[in-house]
Amino acid sequence: MIVDGKNVTIIELLTGINQKYGKKTALQMRTKDGFRKLSYSQLGIRTAATASGLIKLGIAKDGRVAILSESRPEWAIAFFGILSAGGICIPLDIKLSSHELELILNHSEAKCVFVSNKYMDIITSIKPKCKKLEYIITLEDTSSQSGVISMAEFKFTEGDLTSREIKEDDAALIIYTSGTTGQAKGVQITYANLLFQVFSFDKILNFHMRGNYLSILPLNHLLELTCGFIGPLYGGATITYCDSLKPADITALMRETKTTVMITVPLLLKMMHNSLMKKLDTSSLATKKMFHVNLAISKFFNKFGVGIVGWLLFYGISRRFGGELRCFICGGAPLDPELEDLFNLIGIPVLQGYGLTETSPVVSVNTFIEHRRASVGKPLADTEVKILFNSESDKEGEIIVKGPNVMKGYFKDLQRTSEVIRDGWFHTGDIGYFDKDGFLYISGRIKNLIVTGAGKKVHPEEVEEQLAKSLYIKEVCVLGRIAQSGIRKGTEEVYAVIAPDYEYVKSKNLPIDDTNVKKLISSEITHFSQGLADYKRVLDFEIWKEEFPRTCSRKIKRKELLELISKPKQDAKEVLAIPELQEDSLDISTVNKLKNILSGLTKIKPDKITYQSNFYNDLGVDSLMKIELICAVEEAFGFDMPDELAYTIGTFQDLVRLVEEYKLGRRDQETIKEEIDIDKLLSKPFYYNITRFLSYTVICSLMKLYFKLEVHGTENLPRTDTFVIAPNHVSLLDFPSIMCALPYGISKNILAPAAKDYFFKGSIKRALIELTFNAFPFDRFGNFLEGLKVCERILKSGKSIILFPEGTRSTKGTLEDFKPGLGMLSTSLKIPIVPTYIEGSYNALPKGKKFPTSCQIKVYFGAPIYPDRYKKSSEELNYELYKKISRDVKLAIIDLMSQSKER
Repeated sequence: MIVDGKNVTIIELLTGINQKYGKKTALQMRTKDGFRKLSYSQLGIRTAATASGLIKLGIAKDGRVAILSESRPEWAIAFFGILSAGGICIPLDIKLSSHELELILNHSEAKCVFVSNKYMDIITSIKPKCKKLEYIITLEDTSSQSGVISMAEFKFTEGDLTSREIKEDDAALIIYTSGTTGQAKGVQITYANLLFQVFSFDKILNFHMRGNYLSILPLNHLLELTCGFIGPLYGGATITYCDSLKPADITALMRETKTTVMITVPLLLKMMHNSLMKKLDTSSLATKKMFHVNLAISKFFNKFGVGIVGWLLFYGISRRFGGELRCFICGGAPLDPELEDLFNLIGIPVLQGYGLTETSPVVSVNTFIEHRRASVGKPLADTEVKILFNSESDKEGEIIVKGPNVMKGYFKDLQRTSEVIRDGWFHTGDIGYFDKDGFLYISGRIKNLIVTGAGKKVHPEEVEEQLAKSLYIKEVCVLGRIAQSGIRKGTEEVYAVIAPDYEYVKSKNLPIDDTNVKKLISSEITHFSQGLADYKRVLDFEIWKEEFPRTCSRKIKRKELLELISKPKQDAKEVLAIPELQEDSLDISTVNKLKNILSGLTKIKPDKITYQSNFYNDLGVDSLMKIELICAVEEAFGFDMPDELAYTIGTFQDLVRLVEEYKLGRRDQETIKEEIDIDKLLSKPFYYNITRFLSYTVICSLMKLYFKLEVHGTENLPRTDTFVIAPNHVSLLDFPSIMCALPYGISKNILAPAAKDYFFKGSIKRALIELTFNAFPFDRFGNFLEGLKVCERILKSGKSIILFPEGTRSTKGTLEDFKPGLGMLSTSLKIPIVPTYIEGSYNALPKGKKFPTSCQIKVYFGAPIYPDRYKKSSEELNYELYKKISRDVKLAIIDLMSQSKER
């Protein structure tokens, strides 16, 4: 590839950018201790060391080296190290089975594999079956297994890399893809292919050093590898890896890193859209109306190309994504046009493109300047695209591509290569058409085409697009299935496999048993099929409660799904044969609590949930509901669990086992994310303290005059610098009551968590709550442990906090259950808790009342509870100790309540 008049490869580019950007952060990943960062210069040094180490291991030019790991900075080091050594990188999909991995490693004849600890057991188990595989290299700093080398051990030796001449038409990658139809194929991607994609997207996105890219797709996904990895590094940007698919975690990281661009697929975009819509559903009627009015205004201005209006009108939403987001790049599967419309109208463009792994991967894409709804844009410069029509009357045909983005061919498969590349043209197998302005539209795939008994041709994608408009349908796959009976027997019919949105069904107070759900879906199919020709309408369907089989780009594997629905259903007797956990070996209270959580999500009675209950078949819990389940379990038990565990639990028995592991200490291995700037929170400017003193004086005067504030027990406040005040919570007046009950010398060093969804909505309300009460946002509906992590940082800084152990206001004025997180903070930091009782605030301003009544409020500070007095027995779990401390705080408050009545 010619750059500045010179013929260069990726490795030469890498050397240049490492020198150019030096100490700037190239790659980073959040851990429990903060961000783990890798600068450009460090990337260059470790790449050279890795390449040198591979050469010493005997990796010849064009030798195949695989990577099996989650996305992380070390993945980049391994990748560039392989290429620098002249080898060919084989990025492996982490979701492949051990059998599939074994086949790929044997077919590629990989001599080496880089692997993270998460997947080490899989690789070590199949190594004896992989004939050419000699070396396993861990991405971790050290290796605890014999025969496994640590990448950190590699050292650079001068002269190792000089003999490895790399040409632009050499294969840089072999990406194995089964697509959605069949056996895996090894797609050879050259250095020229990769650089063409990078430079093409540089013209569209303008990769630069102020860019912040959030990486959520796996790096074996070629769109992420080119446009979300090599491209940003070429421009000197910073890439952050996100290890979660929870919308809340993704948007939190976007805010923290001020993300400018994110590569995504439609399914993840839809998840973020659903998260936004759920928040809107819980908003006031006025807010909902304003949202739709603003959409209409934005739509009007969009017609004239004035997209900035939408960004201004919906800046609050933009802030949820960090406030700096320029666009989403979306590919891998068809994007719902209505989803595209919504993001475009709120001022965050979605640039949808089209391509295949064989085209490295992008063929066409919408840009900021040239953009058309529901299209996949215009072809990239220097890329030729034609439509092959079967007859002159056809309006659409097969898409064929020629250009510098077309692959070298399939590895060790000349026959398949010759079938798809003919006369220099790659035959995509996709059907599409151009509009009069040169925008490309995709209709479907030739192999997906359904031909009915009457000879009519149906594109399943068209039918899916119509049915997906139903709010009761989460996902749908339309297939051509051979009819089993009736007049159509033996011919292909339009058949739908539908995953219902059980959460939405429940939100409408409708029953979710199989019979009623099937009737509901049948009605929805009839309604949304009205816009289709008769021969395109679904003739039969089934409800699908399991995960659809997918490729790494989240496309449904239609052939595999068709095989699955054609198999006879598993006999119920076989299910009963699954061995159950023994109840006498478990904490029954844990089991019952988990049953109650599941019951709340599924509306199935707890006594109907058994250890063998399958989440999909018996309880109707799909993948998104499982993430909600994980969140509910975190909230109930006070520990944090990564969302990837949602994919490992299939039965209630699995869930019980998992929770038992976490109660035994596994939670300590997980990371906890923070959403607010702690340093900014703790370091206030001088004028802030003056203003706060004045506001404190005014508020306290009002509290004493209007509510006749009375204080008891200030002598119980610890003389140490740090402690936690733990009061009952029944009113919005509880904050000011406690703050004014404390001398200003103590009050000024106390911070208070306040409900983020209530107090931090508007800028005026936020400024008032921060200034008057030293408050910070606390997500009461999110992960409780994340909020506790923020509190922990504050306490470690020497400040004290007010923490309401009930989590939210009591609606009845009575004490609710205390969360064990209070005990966790006290124990881990060895700080005392001051039980506090607030009397009268409920009568003055209960939840739901707008204006307070003038009545006396009294605050009682009890004797502090020190964690030193608790000694854990060897059999006792940490979680039980936390509960015991929280329970004692509650009893102390009850005692203060009794004392107040005697006065």
